[in-house]
Amino acid sequence: MKFKIIPPDKINDNILNECYYVEINSGGEPYKKEDLRSVLSWPSSVTIVAYDDEKAVGMITANGESSKLGGSIYIVNASVVQEYHRRGIATNIFYELFKFYKRKGINKNVSISVDKDNLPAINMYKKIGFKLVGDYEDEQQFGMFLSLDEFGKNCEIILKEREDFK
Repeated sequence: MKFKIIPPDKINDNILNECYYVEINSGGEPYKKEDLRSVLSWPSSVTIVAYDDEKAVGMITANGESSKLGGSIYIVNASVVQEYHRRGIATNIFYELFKFYKRKGINKNVSISVDKDNLPAINMYKKIGFKLVGDYEDEQQFGMFLSLDEFGKNCEIILKEREDFK
């Protein structure tokens, strides 16, 4: 598995198409392609794409200047192609994202919102170390929160246990 860190000014049609492929094959409600381009291109965002050989199989986009839920990093989108679910790819993408921010000296808080009925995602986020912090106003999503200071040990243990992730 390889990872590519993509700043917003490097988003091109090829990267957009790879991310859109992941998005429409993840099993969730996908962004429209032009909306996805906007998300990937936000000035304070970063996108990490996971590749199995040359095939994009997962992605995450984070906004480093968000104040949603009081966090300084907001996960805008996280998706893994459905046939690659439960292989540790999402955990590894999160790990790569958090390493990216730590290398930049950012040891802040991370927030994410998740649909209340998306139990696999909620459980995976909890396993990484996210905590539920409450409902959003629409009552269809939970807010979840993680301190990067507390993240490292939890994720290192999870990744070492994964024999199938190379």
